Amino acid sequence: MANNNSEINQRIAARLKELEHLGSEEELPMSDDSKVEFLAFINQLSPSNYPLISMLDDGTLRAVWQHQDGRQIGLLFFGTGEVEYVTFWERKSDGSRTTEFGTTSTDRAYVIINRPSLKVLHTA
Repeated sequence: MANNNSEINQRIAARLKELEHLGSEEELPMSDDSKVEFLAFINQLSPSNYPLISMLDDGTLRAVWQHQDGRQIGLLFFGTGEVEYVTFWERKSDGSRTTEFGTTSTDRAYVIINRPSLKVLHTA
């Protein structure tokens, strides 16, 4: 991991190791393709906030960044060059918020989560 935040990198590496261990205990191996794609994305993003990282039963990785005001970004890394994403943002006066979701390329996902209203979630 080449981004500049070594503490985040260390936490991510430790979490991935933990998920790999837990998966092996349950005979649910982590997808190597998903892991490679996730790490490449993290290196490009260079987050300064740690995401919640989980592994689905099929071995794919999900990363979620949350903010105390309810904004959230969730990305599922298939390992195919595409990610599934969901964002919640712009809490409105009526209590509603904008939700966006879909499947897109990892490059497009990078653009989506770097919108000013969402960037605060993964940067300090």
